[in-house]
Amino acid sequence: QQAAAFEDYCVGKTADEVLALPTRVRGENEPHPGYVVTADETLFASCSISIPGFQSVIAKAAKNAAPEVEEAAAPTYKLGLGVVYSDSSTTTQAAYSATVAAVVVDEEGKIVDCRIDVAQNKMNGDAVDPDATFLSKYEKGYDYNMVKFSEATNEWFQQADAFASYVIGKTGEEVAALPTRVRGEDEPHPGYVVTADETLFASCSITVTEFMEAVKKAAEDPYAQSFQADGFTLGVACNSTAEDSTAPADGKNGAIKMYVEFAAAAVDGEGKILACVTDAIQPSHEVDDFGEIVGVTYKGTKKELGYDYNMVKYSEATNEWFQQAGAFEDYCEGKTADEVLALPTRVRGENEPHPGYVVTADETL
Repeated sequence: QQAAAFEDYCVGKTADEVLALPTRVRGENEPHPGYVVTADETLFASCSISIPGFQSVIAKAAKNAAPEVEEAAAPTYKLGLGVVYSDSSTTTQAAYSATVAAVVVDEEGKIVDCRIDVAQNKMNGDAVDPDATFLSKYEKGYDYNMVKFSEATNEWFQQADAFASYVIGKTGEEVAALPTRVRGEDEPHPGYVVTADETLFASCSITVTEFMEAVKKAAEDPYAQSFQADGFTLGVACNSTAEDSTAPADGKNGAIKMYVEFAAAAVDGEGKILACVTDAIQPSHEVDDFGEIVGVTYKGTKKELGYDYNMVKYSEATNEWFQQAGAFEDYCEGKTADEVLALPTRVRGENEPHPGYVVTADETL
């Protein structure tokens, strides 16, 4: 009965708490002087025997019954980026679309998240403007006006999101093999290649070939970054600039250079970057004195070019562009967007290669 009383008393306590229960030594005027008993008078009323042995064995049993449980490791993912370039220039206008997909795949190569955007940049040959600004299709949002000026029931960004959701659970190969059909002459935009899945078509009726190719590229990106997380949010962005463009002058042709930098980032619940990937394109459209486009140069993204970008060959650099981009991506891990924007920089001096370039002030980086 006394043992049972002590057992009940231990319920709800940890092994360490049982070992730390207050005790006292029975005095000479008590039965069994020298016995170590509970100092709790309520317990003593039902358990007046020596308890150190009980304490020790119960604590030992509790520890044996509750070994330390290792937390399961967070899932491992890969974040990749894919870019598909399509030139649509005319004799009077430089124009192209660069579709970018950011994709996170699991260890089986299945897509668990996807984001899509397009840099759709244009500039007339008779109005070369290095200060021109550009918004991506996604950034334009409702102002892209797809619904207003077509039969579409969803804006472009909504259709892109619908396709991005549709590919979740598929591999890059499966996305590339999605069934498509060509719009007939009795349909709007005849000749457009659209999804053959009627359910997807209800929310994404635009051409999907570039989406499919970009997603496949992203899912199989050789420069993908690995990360572990129980949860994350995915974002994609593209920044376009024409600042390197030059108008024709002094009998020399000019160049419309609408360059784009792309990035994808997976962030945790605190907005800290778990992984990020970048890439860039540098298409160039040659323009003559009459404002006509007389040549187009596009070799691929900087990462696709790899060693053939030849940064080491033609500069003082010791790493190729893709290697330097990878170093910066690694450096950004653990930082928030605001912290990345606030990274200290310095301007290269006149006695350095590429004076005026804004580079990191962190000597290690």
